[in-house]
Amino acid sequence: MTRLALLWRRWVSARYLAPINRQLAAEVPDGATVFDLGCADGELLLRLAPRIDSGLGIDLSDALITAAADRADRAGYHNLTFADGDVSEMLRMLPVQPTVSVVSLLLHELPRQEAQLLLQRLGQISDKLLIADLAEPPSALTRLLLSLGWLDEDYFEQGGVRSLLHAAGIPIEKEISTAHPALRIWVAGKGK
Repeated sequence: MTRLALLWRRWVSARYLAPINRQLAAEVPDGATVFDLGCADGELLLRLAPRIDSGLGIDLSDALITAAADRADRAGYHNLTFADGDVSEMLRMLPVQPTVSVVSLLLHELPRQEAQLLLQRLGQISDKLLIADLAEPPSALTRLLLSLGWLDEDYFEQGGVRSLLHAAGIPIEKEISTAHPALRIWVAGKGK
């Protein structure tokens, strides 16, 4: 396991993402075909593997994808596939359509037009969308810290995830608070 994958697994995934992945997993029906875009070390798909038909995890980080694939192999989960690459490019080559598409901490990193197009495509091919991403920060300090290096400062002024889903023609079914006040989960239905 590379240093990046080890750091991610021990600190980011365990501390922040594991509780959110539990919440996301609760929204995935048994027998689903799941695409996890921005899957990092694959923790969500590994959690879902015993009860879904198949899962495809995509992330830009080769190190995290390698770690995810290794963990799936060691656990004997042959229904999971992991690939590194650009999410938008990968969506053009999908072998099957997902029942559920999960977008994890990805939208705030994309240019707005690209994020909207990604959501439109996922809304066309998925029965259900689960989005875990940044919500309006609870304080000016949190907002400042996020804007220093983690997102475009216009992200919240343009309405964040809620605005992107609306622009993509995808109805929001519910919003779920998480243990971290700056992160939220949106459950959305099929797009127009």
